[in-house]
Amino acid sequence: MHLTECVSSSAEELHLLFGKRFYLKIHFAASDTLFLNPEEIYFPKRGVINQFKQIWNTQLKAVKPFPLDRGFTFEYEDYSLHIQCFGRKNGAVLTQNNQVIAQFKTKLENQSYIVENKEITFNKSSKEFEKLNPFVHPEMISQLQKMQFFDLENQQAEWEKFILNISKSSFYISKTNDQFALSIYPNQNDLENYDSVLDAQNDFAKLVLAQQRFNDLKTNLLAEMKKQLKHQQKLISSSEIKLKKLSQSTNYKEYADILMANLHAISKETDSIELFNFYTNRDVTIPLKSDLSAQKNAERYYRKAKNSHLEVENVKSVLEKAKVLEISLTEKIKKIEQSTSTKELQPFENQKKRKKTDTNADSPPYRIFSYNDFEIWVGKNAQSNDKLLKLMHKNDVWLHARNVAGSHVLIKNKEAKRIDNSVLEYAASLAAKFSKNQHDSLAAVIYTEPKFVRKFKGANPGQVKVEREQVILVKPLT
Repeated sequence: MHLTECVSSSAEELHLLFGKRFYLKIHFAASDTLFLNPEEIYFPKRGVINQFKQIWNTQLKAVKPFPLDRGFTFEYEDYSLHIQCFGRKNGAVLTQNNQVIAQFKTKLENQSYIVENKEITFNKSSKEFEKLNPFVHPEMISQLQKMQFFDLENQQAEWEKFILNISKSSFYISKTNDQFALSIYPNQNDLENYDSVLDAQNDFAKLVLAQQRFNDLKTNLLAEMKKQLKHQQKLISSSEIKLKKLSQSTNYKEYADILMANLHAISKETDSIELFNFYTNRDVTIPLKSDLSAQKNAERYYRKAKNSHLEVENVKSVLEKAKVLEISLTEKIKKIEQSTSTKELQPFENQKKRKKTDTNADSPPYRIFSYNDFEIWVGKNAQSNDKLLKLMHKNDVWLHARNVAGSHVLIKNKEAKRIDNSVLEYAASLAAKFSKNQHDSLAAVIYTEPKFVRKFKGANPGQVKVEREQVILVKPLT
C-alpha cells in the first residue's frame, strides 16, 4: 500500500489513509496511545492540517515493530515514519536517512533518530530479570514464574516458545474501577475477548475515549454546579447580613410620625431637632433638611420608610430563592457524583444547554424595579443598553450616571402619568448604583426625554449622544 493522506485534527489525533481501503486513527493520549480503525468514509476533510507530505503516495516497503519496545515504523525507500507509544512521550517522527525532518506531538532535541536495538537479558532471578528488561510487562513476568522459567538452564529456547505462544494469543478487554485494560491474559473482570488485534484495539480505544468523555463531562458539570452552589451560599450569607442591618437601621416611619405630631414645635432652617419619641418613651434627635419645612421633612422620611420596606421585601425574596436553589444544587451535585454513565449525566447536560439558550433567547436585556406604581428598567450590560434604547417610549424618562460607565435606566411611562420627584430620585439612585460611581456618597445622574438620546455612527456598545439633559444629585442605592 501507499499513504494517500496523513492529517491531524487536533494536537492529539493523527489520521492516516492507506490507499482507499485502510484508515488508521491514532490518538496520542496522556498515558496511552490508542488505535482505531474507522471506515474510510469518516476520514476527516475539514479543519485539518496536512502532516508528513514527503511520504504521501510513496510505496510502503515494510512495517516493523521496535525491538522489544512500544512502537513501530512505516518504512519507505528513504524515509521512515516512527510511531512512538511511549506514554507521555508518545508521538510520530518522520526521518530521512536517520535524520529527523518532521514531528507530531513529540519534540526531539536531537536531530538524529535511530531505533534502539534492544535485546532480552536472561537471569535466574525474576526481580533481576525484571530490572534488566523493563519492557517486559509484569503480567508476562507472572506467567514466566508459573512456567518455572527462572529455574531453567536454557532460558533462550523457552523464551522463543513463550513469544511464539504470545503471538497466537487472544486479546481481552477488562474493566476495574472505571479503568480499562487490554491484555493477552484473561481475568475475572474481562468484558470481551478477541482473536483479531485490530478489533481488540479498536474497541479498547472506543471504551477508553468514552470513559474519558464521561469523566470530563462529570468533572465539568460538578465544577459548574459547585460554582453555582458557592454563589448561592454567598448570596444567602450576604442577604442575611443585609437583613440584620436593615432591621437595626433607623425607623424612618417613626421619625415621620414624630415630626407630624410636632409640626408646630419645629422652626424653619434647622438641621436637627430633639423630640420625644412616643414609640420608645425617650428623646430622639432627628436630622432635618434646613431648606425644607417640617411637613416636607416628614414626607421625606415617609418616602425613605417606604423604600426601606421595599428593600427588605426584595432582600427576603432574594434570600428565599437562594435557599431553594441551594437545596436543588446540593441534590444535583449528589446525583452527578453518584452517576456511572454518560446517559445518567445527559439530563444535567441538556439542562445546562437549555438554560444557556433560554438565557440568551428569553431573558430581557434589563432588570426590573418598581416604585410608586412605576416600572423602572435597568440595562444589564453595554449590549443590553443598546437593546433598551429600542424599547423606549416617548413618555419614558431616560437616566444615566454622569460622565462614567454604567447602565441605562428607563422610567416606563406609556400612560403619560405625572412622575414626581421621589420616583425620579429613586430611578437616579439606581442609575448611580449600577455605575462606576456606586461607592460615592453622592453621585451626579443625568436625565432627559428619549427623543434626546441617540446612537451615532461609530459608537461603541452602550455609547450614545445626549442632548438637553438635566442633572440630579443622589445617593447610590445600597
